[in-house]
Amino acid sequence: MKKTLQLSAVLSDNPRTQPLSDGSVQAQGMDLVISSVHPSEMFWRQLHFGDFDISEMSLASLYVMADRFGKDALDWVAIPIFTSRRFFHTGIHVRADSGITDPGGLKGRKVGVPEYQQTAAVWTRGVLEDHFDVTPRDITWYMERGDGMDHASGTGFTPPDGVVINRIPREETMATFLQKRAIDASLMYIKDENLVDRSRGEITDGGEVLPLFHAAEESARYYEKSGLYPINHAVVIRRSLVEAHPWVVLNAYSAFLRANDVAYRRTVELAKDFVVPGRPEPITENPFRYGAIDNAPELETLGRYAHEQGLTARQLSSSDIFDERTLQL
Repeated sequence: MKKTLQLSAVLSDNPRTQPLSDGSVQAQGMDLVISSVHPSEMFWRQLHFGDFDISEMSLASLYVMADRFGKDALDWVAIPIFTSRRFFHTGIHVRADSGITDPGGLKGRKVGVPEYQQTAAVWTRGVLEDHFDVTPRDITWYMERGDGMDHASGTGFTPPDGVVINRIPREETMATFLQKRAIDASLMYIKDENLVDRSRGEITDGGEVLPLFHAAEESARYYEKSGLYPINHAVVIRRSLVEAHPWVVLNAYSAFLRANDVAYRRTVELAKDFVVPGRPEPITENPFRYGAIDNAPELETLGRYAHEQGLTARQLSSSDIFDERTLQL
């Protein structure tokens, strides 16, 4: 019988991870016992308790920890597998009675966020500053996650000077704060059930809270202008495991790459049923590209945002974050 390492893994449930979870793709030399967990809870469990051998990880948390301690001192080895990406700033919502009709209207307002240092928030603040001249210091922040339930208590992040971050009381949520007019907007809103985030339900039901952007139009505008498709999750492997079995790094990388290819082929096959005859195919290449080289513009921009927003003391590069075996992939 071929011997394999039995390892625990935790992944979010999305098309790119499903081929690993459903067994369509096997990691060579490894028998992965996979749990499916919401990213908010996943990152909290990994940062505070190290529950799993392999997991997705918040890129912003990796930047913060690598800056403070150096990547070789971390409990985790990171590889440039980016299982999640979207145009995060299109998730901003505002109270309908707030008078906010454009991004500039956020200046001087109270804005809720699940967690200040989370990657999606870093991207959104960066876009607000780069494209709309709204800086983090222009906003008073209200954070939902309490002390000990946040990423910051696991990474060592502290807010930079001039940035005001208030905690939403434990008995309240971003949703109730919007309803009570205690905040004017939310930078992003997580309604999915997990052990970390408290908000539940749709905030746009009833028309009292509205999206700031038309998501499709703004996504197209931003991509045309920047060429960026923002990333927010990487993959990490327990360092002690890598030290004992160095081959795990590239074997894991290859498995995630194959799973991504399977997901892409499944998506293309499904999309064929929705193509209008005589019009171009809607999908011409996989937008969920992996690797440090193909994602260099996104990584450079996120590193710049992390530094400009005070998460890191300097602008970090890919070599400051990822295992050296993967830097040319």
